[in-house]
Amino acid sequence: MKRCPFCNAEMNDDAVFCPNCGNSVEQYSSQGQYDPQGQYGSQGQYGSQGQYGSQGQYGSQAPYPSQAPQPKRGVGKLIIGGVVIAAVAAVGIFAGVKLLGKDPKDVVIDAFKDAFASDEATPAEEVFGWNAIMEKSMKENMEGTFSLALDECSDSTVNMFAGTEIASFSQSDVANKKAYGEFGLKLAGMDLISMEVYADQEKIAAAIPELSEKVFTLDYANDLEGQIQSSPFAGPALEEAGIDASSAAVLKDYMDYIWSFYDTEGERPFDIQALWTRYKEGSQAIDNFKAAMTVEKTDSQEFTVNGETAKCKGYEVVIPQQALIDFVETTSDFFMKDESLKNDVLEYLSQIVAMSGGVSTYGMSAEEMQEEAWTQMEEWTDSLISAMEESMEDISMTVYVDKKGQLAAIEGETTLTVNDVTCDITLDAKFLGGSYPTQNAEVHIELEADDTVIIDIVKEGEYTDAVLSSAADMTMEEGGETLTVSYEAEYDRQTGDYTLSLAAGVGVDEGRIDIEGAVSDLVPGESFDIAMDRISVKWAGEEVAVLSGNYSLQPMEGEVTMPEGEEMDVLAATEGDWNEVGVEMNANVQQLLETFRGIIVQTIPYMY
Repeated sequence: MKRCPFCNAEMNDDAVFCPNCGNSVEQYSSQGQYDPQGQYGSQGQYGSQGQYGSQGQYGSQAPYPSQAPQPKRGVGKLIIGGVVIAAVAAVGIFAGVKLLGKDPKDVVIDAFKDAFASDEATPAEEVFGWNAIMEKSMKENMEGTFSLALDECSDSTVNMFAGTEIASFSQSDVANKKAYGEFGLKLAGMDLISMEVYADQEKIAAAIPELSEKVFTLDYANDLEGQIQSSPFAGPALEEAGIDASSAAVLKDYMDYIWSFYDTEGERPFDIQALWTRYKEGSQAIDNFKAAMTVEKTDSQEFTVNGETAKCKGYEVVIPQQALIDFVETTSDFFMKDESLKNDVLEYLSQIVAMSGGVSTYGMSAEEMQEEAWTQMEEWTDSLISAMEESMEDISMTVYVDKKGQLAAIEGETTLTVNDVTCDITLDAKFLGGSYPTQNAEVHIELEADDTVIIDIVKEGEYTDAVLSSAADMTMEEGGETLTVSYEAEYDRQTGDYTLSLAAGVGVDEGRIDIEGAVSDLVPGESFDIAMDRISVKWAGEEVAVLSGNYSLQPMEGEVTMPEGEEMDVLAATEGDWNEVGVEMNANVQQLLETFRGIIVQTIPYMY
């Protein structure tokens, strides 16, 4: 800290204008006339003798060295200083009035909204755009890849299969309702078998290149019943299996149901976002819950928020037991009566029952299954409410909010009584902030009954132009044992390199996965290519296996096409056609078995 040479007020070392009188102190600093130790004289505060000198108000000598006379106060500088002070004061007053003018309940509710808002863009969402990519994949044409390979294993027998890999490639044409998927398996580094599947609104096709050159097709949309009736070989075989021509409509309906998930306009089946919107707009559960809360001001405390010590206002919050019960009951009642959800479940069950021959595993129709599910849900809700009435008490907590309305801390307690055992629960949570309110946090929970359970959670994160990192550690102590769960992730925004670690265990019995790799072709909300160069799997500190893989998603290039090969209509094919396919497949299967047998023979010496 330093003092103003004009009015002696304290100010920050880097201040240019005095916050008290508005004068510029920059000139005095640059000329060396500010003396923070002697305070403008070796013996007095401003003069050489006494506090103000022996003569006159400021002494017989000038308060500053004679070679540097006091400059005149510039009007412009005074105005500028005044404007700065006024602006700072206005901001502070506005923020204070805005917060003070709010109803305490609104302050607390808004703080919780900001801290736990599901639609808030987190740093990970800003960098990668995961949610936007998933939403895009439901509305636009996309393609993706996935692969996972075993590189090495500590078990010598399993290690003989190093190089084994599963891989997939998929394409989705939402506009034209077409889809393609390819799945492959490598065994010990050798291509073993693959399968291609294609579907559109009229045809299904499948191919297994390693077994046959044929592409097997089924035209399910055009008079499938007539095709089955006139089929020279597959038709009679299907009838013997209990699938007659009347079942054709079932397949057509099922495929139409699948394609309904590709609809880009209107509501898809099981549209969770639309359901949540209906709940917020149509249910009174949330509003009634807010109304039942009581919030009163209490003493303020200091907490660390966004790296700085902040004085935070305290609010005593009480959530009545009945408010929680009413919330559960009202919410359950809304979902039970939501017609769209009920219809989605009924349609899904109808498709399952139809595909299984008209009767479910439980011998009930789709309508009966849906009614049974709803009855069970109501019974479960009633049981939950009964348990809450018997075991829960009001929840009391103190909520602390900084001057900007950001949630800083929660201290809460309640009591549960279950089977005549009383459990006191206390919560102490501090939200240290960062790029968003909960980026850094410390949570401590204690459950005291016959035994004491202590849960500690520490969450840390950093978001800069160079790096995005996040980590969390949870420990739970009970009866002398400690359960630990943790994750740690770091992404270099300049190079694309990343590390990810997941761990869980009790004592030395801990399982751990460490992943190293790089992200390339990243367009937030549109595409990514994640290389998993090394996936280390450990148990009790020992490395068990090492894997590698890749995962990518991007806008589709080209078109969705049928698998290559000679098409064979499975219903139009004759017995001779199927015999030829059987001979071809048998020969190829023998070759695959020889390949597999060779690998097994090499493995046997290591098994004993």
